[in-house]
Amino acid sequence: NNAYINQRRTTFQNTPMCNSSGECGEDPHVPSPRTKQYEMWWEAHAKLKRSATEYAERRRNSNSNTTNSDSKPAMILIGDSITEEWLGTNMGKYHEPWKDIPQIMQDLFVPRYDPLVLAIGGDQTQHLLWRLQHGELLDGIVQDDSLFIMLIGTNNIGSGSLPEPTARGVIAVAEYILRRFDTGRLLLLQLLPRGDNQRLKNVCPPRCQDDGTTPLESFMPYVRKVNDITKGEVQKLRTIHGQERIDLVDCGSLFVKENDLEGTGSVNMQTVHVKKGLMPDFLHPNAKGQRLLAQCILDCIDGSC
Repeated sequence: NNAYINQRRTTFQNTPMCNSSGECGEDPHVPSPRTKQYEMWWEAHAKLKRSATEYAERRRNSNSNTTNSDSKPAMILIGDSITEEWLGTNMGKYHEPWKDIPQIMQDLFVPRYDPLVLAIGGDQTQHLLWRLQHGELLDGIVQDDSLFIMLIGTNNIGSGSLPEPTARGVIAVAEYILRRFDTGRLLLLQLLPRGDNQRLKNVCPPRCQDDGTTPLESFMPYVRKVNDITKGEVQKLRTIHGQERIDLVDCGSLFVKENDLEGTGSVNMQTVHVKKGLMPDFLHPNAKGQRLLAQCILDCIDGSC
């Protein structure tokens, strides 16, 4: 309700997500609206709600037309700015660096699927979970062949959350989707590598080296820990909801230099050099990077997870 939202806004709007003692103002697994960039976030959320409503109505009309032979499976892409790039926007506003990325979605996804993007730049797991529970994820859009493509969590660790609660938030979103719909398939993307290490000073304290004042050298150990925990939890979800309902997708090796890969082809998290040609800011894929990411997703859909 409005009183709850205003209280959270007052409490957290002008304070860091996690204070110097390590206490964080929002729990990654508990639904919460954004308390940063407040007005822009609500505008973006309202825009996505309208898109979701139009999408659901169109699909209901299409499914009721038994003569329509061109109906394609739903593809719901949910997450933060990396997913919002598919719209060419950031927090609902046109973003010049991502202007060529919507065409990649048209080229690779649209021929096979009917995509809907539900993503807002900067969102953490708790914000995505709140959005899905408040008007963005509607009934009537999911059938047996529907797909959810989910990538979320990097902003949690980027704001100071530890890997364990971050992973718990990722799984909370996945479990909500699986419980909300008894059909459809969820592709859960592991966190991508990130090399924007200059941002580590913003979360120290509380996330510092042993001396308590020196920033960590890399986000990558946190990224790996989140991915490792998530991998174990996904196995539990598959046992509960069915092996065919959820797949874990690892596209991270595409974005790091070859000498940073271990013998198995996985990312060596100790010394990682993100490819600037694919992630110019060492966090967000550019058009070339998103094309590789899209192909990685399609490969998983076709059986190469």
